Amino acid sequence: MEMKSILIVDDEREILEVSKNVLEKEGFKVDTESNAQNVISYNQKYDIYILDLSIPKIDVLELAEKIRESNPTSAIILMTEYPSLDSAVRAIKVSVFDYLIKPFTPEYLVSVVKRAREFLDLKEENVLLKTHLERKYEFEDIVFRSEKMKKVVEGIRKVSSTDCDILIT
Repeated sequence: MEMKSILIVDDEREILEVSKNVLEKEGFKVDTESNAQNVISYNQKYDIYILDLSIPKIDVLELAEKIRESNPTSAIILMTEYPSLDSAVRAIKVSVFDYLIKPFTPEYLVSVVKRAREFLDLKEENVLLKTHLERKYEFEDIVFRSEKMKKVVEGIRKVSSTDCDILIT
C-alpha cells in the first residue's frame, strides 16, 4: 500500500489541524484548505478528498462533482454537522465514499480514511489485473508463415473477448 494524499476542506481551523495531525500520524500526506473556492483551481490531484458540506458561499456537492469529473479515481468523503436526506441522496449521486457526521472521533476518521485507502488500492489492483488479463490474449508472439494459420489467429482474436469455448482443429 502506497501512501495516499489527502486534501481536507473545512472552514473550521480546529478541525483542519486536528484531522491533519491525526492522519499524518497514520502515514498519510495531508494538505488542508479553508477556502473551498481555491480547490476549484488546484492543479494537484489527491487520492482522498474530505469536504465539509457546510462551507459558506459554495455548493460543496457541486465541488464534489467537479472533483469526480477531473479525478474519477479519487475517493470523496463528506462531513457535516447537519445531515439531511437531500444531501445524502445528492452525495450518493456523486458517488461519495462516505458521509461523516460531526462530531466524530479521531479514531473514526482514521478508520474511514483507511477504508477509503483500501478501496482505492483494490481499484488499482483491479485495473492492473484487467490489463494483465487483456495481455494474456495478445498473439504477437505466435510465429507462423502460412495464410491458413494467419486466418486461425484472426479468428482467435475475434472470439478472445467472448465467454465461450472454442475448439481449434
